[in-house]
Amino acid sequence: MGNVDTPWLVAVARWWYWHLPFGLRVLLLVFMAAWLALLLHELAHAFMARMLDDLVTIPGTRRRFGIDSVVGLIPGIGDVASAAVGAWIIVEASRFRLPGVVLARMVINTIVDLVIGAIPLLGDAFDFVFKSNTRNLALFRRHATDPGASTTEHRAFLAGLVLLLVGLLWLAVVAIGWLLSIEIPTP
Repeated sequence: MGNVDTPWLVAVARWWYWHLPFGLRVLLLVFMAAWLALLLHELAHAFMARMLDDLVTIPGTRRRFGIDSVVGLIPGIGDVASAAVGAWIIVEASRFRLPGVVLARMVINTIVDLVIGAIPLLGDAFDFVFKSNTRNLALFRRHATDPGASTTEHRAFLAGLVLLLVGLLWLAVVAIGWLLSIEIPTP
């Protein structure tokens, strides 16, 4: 079955593999290749999210920051790079056929990071706390590994966001109407 140095589990796996019918061996190899491709995708996503959001620990604390926070000090560059990686994670998530509401939540995370991150100093502090790529990767992992995972919280978040935007739009219309109704005396 194998030489003395070969662990018994490997020897049993070899014997079992070679005694399978050819069709099942091909199917097993295809399954293993697909699993390896998924593993490589996961490693690439995790690596990019860690590099951008959690690369270095601040001594004496448990807070971490990444390249996004440092490059974000240069106006525009860090935020665009972070948004590009966020877009890549979203595209990969759509290839995995994640629910649309989860993809919408990921898009909102990336847009919020891009828009608020573009504000000098305040955006850098926001990038230090918000970490959109890490959030998107967590959403990706949760819904890719469990396709039946609940999306109720994401639906509630999007409904609340729509209500907030409608309320802000209504306030803007009322404020503009009030400003237009003010009579300015002529001199």
